[in-house]
Amino acid sequence: GKHIEALEAMSEGLDQLWAQTPLALRKAVFVSEPPSRFGVYQGRDGSVFKPGEKLFIYAEPVGYAYRKDGDAYEIDMVADVALRSPRGTLGVQKGFATFGLKSLAKVREFHVPITYDFSGLEAGEYVAKTTLTDQVSGKKTSFDMPFTIQ
Repeated sequence: GKHIEALEAMSEGLDQLWAQTPLALRKAVFVSEPPSRFGVYQGRDGSVFKPGEKLFIYAEPVGYAYRKDGDAYEIDMVADVALRSPRGTLGVQKGFATFGLKSLAKVREFHVPITYDFSGLEAGEYVAKTTLTDQVSGKKTSFDMPFTIQ
């Protein structure tokens, strides 16, 4: 009958587990348009794109840390990308995007909406390797998104 107290105890346990979790991704998928918010996105069939078509990715990181700012908690991440083909690395861009959120609660429903514009790529197979760095804890995680230009 002590539902609120039970929820608070579970939340404290989750806080402890979260702090010990490496930065990782619960999900990273191509989507048909930029996602509007956590859990709200339109999935995309396949990973074949037309020349000049933008690549939209919805990703859900976990294990990030929070920076305290008065009563608020801040999430602060930066993303790097390396574009590869079977011939090797074609380019790297450090800090191409930043992602953050400031809230009065420790938000665990946080998403990273990534847009890649690889205009000018010729037909072929590629991999976009994205590295996320948590600016608060220094934790990093990377994920590969293979795709084809046809």
